[in-house]
Amino acid sequence: MRHLLSLVFFAVFITFSFGQNTNDSVPKKAKEKKIELRVMPYLSYNRNLDFMFGAIPMAMYRINHTDTIAPKSLSGMSAIYTTNKSYFLAFFNKWYLNEDKWRLKLFFFTGNQNSQFFVDDIDQPDFYDYGTKTTILSIGGQRKVFGQFYAGLSYTYAYYNTVYEDDISPSSISHSNALVVNLLYDTRNAVY
Repeated sequence: MRHLLSLVFFAVFITFSFGQNTNDSVPKKAKEKKIELRVMPYLSYNRNLDFMFGAIPMAMYRINHTDTIAPKSLSGMSAIYTTNKSYFLAFFNKWYLNEDKWRLKLFFFTGNQNSQFFVDDIDQPDFYDYGTKTTILSIGGQRKVFGQFYAGLSYTYAYYNTVYEDDISPSSISHSNALVVNLLYDTRNAVY
C-alpha cells in the first residue's frame, strides 16, 4: 500500500512536468497596424434630452510611419440622436508631428438641442419648449519649447441660434470668438 501511494504520487508529478510548455513566456510584440479603428457605442438617458443613442468611431495612426517617438494621432467623430429630436455631430482630431515637437488639434461640433424652461411671470405660467442650433469650430497648435513644456495658440468660434415656442421670447442669435494662449507641462508616459 505504501509503495502504491508512492507510485501514484510520483506519476502525478511526472504527468504535470510533461505538461509544461517549453515556449518563451515573454509574448512576442505584434506588428503595429497602420490604422487602429475603434467604435464606442453611446447610450444615455436624462430627463431633459430623454433617451440618447449614438456611436463614436475613432482611428489612431502615425502621420509619419518612421516617427516612433511621437504618440499616434487620433481622429474621430461622435454622432448622437435623442428621442426628443435633438442631435449632435462632432469631428475631432489631435495630430502629433515631428517627434512630438508639434501638436495640432481640430474640433468641429454642430447640433440642435431641444429643451424646455418654465415661465411663471406671464398670464399662463407653463413649460415652454425651445431649440438651440449650435456650431463650434476650434483649431490650435502647440510647440515643444524645452523638455516637456509646450506653448501654443488656439482659436474657437461658436454660433448659437435659439428659437422659443409660441414666441414666448424673441429668438436670439449669438456669436463668440476666442483666441487662447495656452501652456502645457506634459509629464505623461502615454497620452491615451
